[in-house]
Amino acid sequence: MEVRWGVQYGEMSHPYPKGPCARLESIKEGRWKWLKPRPVRIPVSSFGERSRKDRCNYWFAVPDGLALQGLFVPPTPSEPSGRVYVVTVPLEEAIGSGFTPQLPMPEGGLAEIHDRWPRLVSLKDSLIR
Repeated sequence: MEVRWGVQYGEMSHPYPKGPCARLESIKEGRWKWLKPRPVRIPVSSFGERSRKDRCNYWFAVPDGLALQGLFVPPTPSEPSGRVYVVTVPLEEAIGSGFTPQLPMPEGGLAEIHDRWPRLVSLKDSLIR
């Protein structure tokens, strides 16, 4: 089954939150509770982030044994396949998670690319914490 990433900003009438990401803080505050989501692992070998400053794409390797944490919003009558969002954390929290740049970084480093980053989780450990 194919599941779409988040909600594109052009989908004006869609009831789910706009964008491809869910902030960990907003999940913990209960802002997503009304959608009855559940945590999922997104196994990938790398991910990309587009710099807000220079609009370039930067790619990062994900260490073996880790995955991106996602938030799956289950199917509803208006959304038969559900949606998945990437869970993000502030840069300070993401720095020690182990992803590594695959290309040279901009002069300002990670902070110049983005202030939010995907949360990496173990492929084996519980996702609920």
